[in-house]
Amino acid sequence: VGFKSRTPHIFTPEEMAAILTAAAQLAPEGSIRPATYATLFALLVATGLRSSEALALKLEDVSEDGLIIQETKFRKSRLVPLHETTTQALERYLRLRHQLGTANKAVFVSIKGTPLCYSTVVHVFLQLIRSIGLRLEPGHPGPHLHDLRHHADSRIMPSPRQMPSLS
Repeated sequence: VGFKSRTPHIFTPEEMAAILTAAAQLAPEGSIRPATYATLFALLVATGLRSSEALALKLEDVSEDGLIIQETKFRKSRLVPLHETTTQALERYLRLRHQLGTANKAVFVSIKGTPLCYSTVVHVFLQLIRSIGLRLEPGHPGPHLHDLRHHADSRIMPSPRQMPSLS
């Protein structure tokens, strides 16, 4: 039996703007949650990282030269250089994240300061793309979280107007 791969969804700039806007409006308002998801999804688009790689990022993996990805899918480590806009957006998020005062070293954290769980990220992503009309109810085909790696304008962080205010 042969394996049939699924064709990835290529997000348009308008679709990405809608996803990031919806993420920036997640509840509870005033919490780190909207900034966490908007920054995470934008980082996946800008870098082409696998979601598991982004979720495994620790604070010490963020360097002046880029992101140090430890033990990738193929058990190797690599440096992912960041565009200036990506660095700026990530720094804004990290300043906000620092205000949580959590001792946890994960870059992307929940409201409680714990690392994000992959299944929760997938659930939130599916909620967002359903809310903007990119996917129907459960069981219907549509974009997947992994497809963020295949953005039409990838490798440059979405414009500041597409990113939530993280101040």
